[in-house]
Amino acid sequence: MALKLLYNEIDLLIKISKGDEHALAVFLKSHSGHVYSFALKLTRSRELAEEVVQDVFLNIWLSRSKLDEVHNAEAYLNRITRNVSLNVLRKIARSVIIAGVFEDDAEYPDDNTRELLDLKDSQWILQQAIDKLPKQQKKVYQLCHEQGLTYDQAAAQLEISCSTVNFHIKEALKNIRKSLKEMGISTVLFTLMNF
Repeated sequence: MALKLLYNEIDLLIKISKGDEHALAVFLKSHSGHVYSFALKLTRSRELAEEVVQDVFLNIWLSRSKLDEVHNAEAYLNRITRNVSLNVLRKIARSVIIAGVFEDDAEYPDDNTRELLDLKDSQWILQQAIDKLPKQQKKVYQLCHEQGLTYDQAAAQLEISCSTVNFHIKEALKNIRKSLKEMGISTVLFTLMNF
């Protein structure tokens, strides 16, 4: 049964990649509940979770040409949901920071504040820290934090124990924080980037 379900999901993704709107509707109907629950867990807001669901399926449709490369629909949806949720939260955090800056200073934010608000720079800085990780830590971090796999799924894929995955994640986060600190980035910014 699970193999048939997996086949059907992959088949749906292939149809969506070819522009089949009906396949998108079926995929949305079968997965919107899961996406909503995950988004609600991340955002802690029903309104934001609803916005995330819409954005996730819009992103899937807009980038449908790449769907034939997806082999695990659940991991793909988790990754997109996580990324969209974080983008929504970052946007809100940025608005709050900007509002606070302009409240304190009626003119313009200084150069340091502008740099902190530049999300692309923040992502690049974080990527530099990730690139410095030892090979196995980096692989585990990418599977769990970037691809949205659970610790159990990552353990199965890498053929290691779940406790080893947990150890690598803890060490990776410690090393990332250390690298960010060496670059002069506070752990508060790191937390905002990885909300």
